Amino acid sequence: MTKIYHLLFGLILSSIFVACGGHKEEAGDERSSRVHDNPAKNPKLTTKRVLKPGSPSEFNKIIAGGQPTFVYFNAPWCGECKYYSGISERVLQAAMRSDLKRFAVVSADYDEVVNDFKISDDSEKKRAIALQAKIAIIGVPNMFFFVDGKPVEYFFSNNSADEVVEKLKEVSKADKDQIATWSNEFNKSAKKRLEAYGS
Repeated sequence: MTKIYHLLFGLILSSIFVACGGHKEEAGDERSSRVHDNPAKNPKLTTKRVLKPGSPSEFNKIIAGGQPTFVYFNAPWCGECKYYSGISERVLQAAMRSDLKRFAVVSADYDEVVNDFKISDDSEKKRAIALQAKIAIIGVPNMFFFVDGKPVEYFFSNNSADEVVEKLKEVSKADKDQIATWSNEFNKSAKKRLEAYGS
């Protein structure tokens, strides 16, 4: 009888182990399916969550997706960033309540996306330096709007989530000529910011 009990106990344990293994595979499938909702993988999709790119190349893929994109640059070591904690989540919720069809909200870590001194990969380092020059970012916190990979506006940190969404709406309705005009104006102001910083 003792052997039979041991055998039955072993069968029960085996069944539990297989069941747990099955759940792990399902969880893995769920994770992989969520990847397809990421504009870094499929830029034409509207995001339902705040995106957090881990490299300059991931960041570039997101902003090149065509959708109007709000980007909040921050860093764990940035004391002032604590005053704007949660701004990306509030913008996302406000955008989802609006009639916007396509948009992206990004929370970008300065050290992972822009700071070439913290990036070891040479190709990513070059992309970070190019991004610094492109948007004239010289610190955090900072907020920007992008569309079709182009920066169209530098946003001051004290703007509310609703104001951000209104700008997203404005950008989403703009034609190519208007976007080009905004981009040119942005480039001029970025050049002035860099000159002021260097002086």
